[in-house]
Amino acid sequence: MSKDGSTTINWPDEERRYRLDLGQLQELQDKCDAGPAQIFNAICDHTWRVQWVRETIRLGLIGGGLDPVRALGVTAKYVVPGQLMTCAIIAQQILIAALSGDPNDQVGKDQAETAANPDASVSRLSTVPGPSSDTPPNKSGNAHSGNSTAQ
Repeated sequence: MSKDGSTTINWPDEERRYRLDLGQLQELQDKCDAGPAQIFNAICDHTWRVQWVRETIRLGLIGGGLDPVRALGVTAKYVVPGQLMTCAIIAQQILIAALSGDPNDQVGKDQAETAANPDASVSRLSTVPGPSSDTPPNKSGNAHSGNSTAQ
């Protein structure tokens, strides 16, 4: 898988690149009257429809760079009875790549590290330490917020 949501699969007769960009995902959704995650889940639990598998593969081929007419020919030739379970697995792989991308991609890891370890952040809002956990909480009923002053 690639960080652009593409994957290379050796199917049906040669190694090809498959990719569903946002345009193809929208077209898939429109043609199948189901969202990409719904199609993926249906493939996983074996409740998919033939059109969902066929359109996922066809649009994945187009997104991967194959001419639309050729992609239609490939799906007409290979998405056929007797091969539908294999085709469903191919469609599943295409959707995994589109929905998840490369699991080793670094996008978002810097933010996750900062959230997990705020001291690692370069842009700290304040260097003044907060109250110690040994300090008893203020039990005053006159709590103030913002920039207001006590009266």
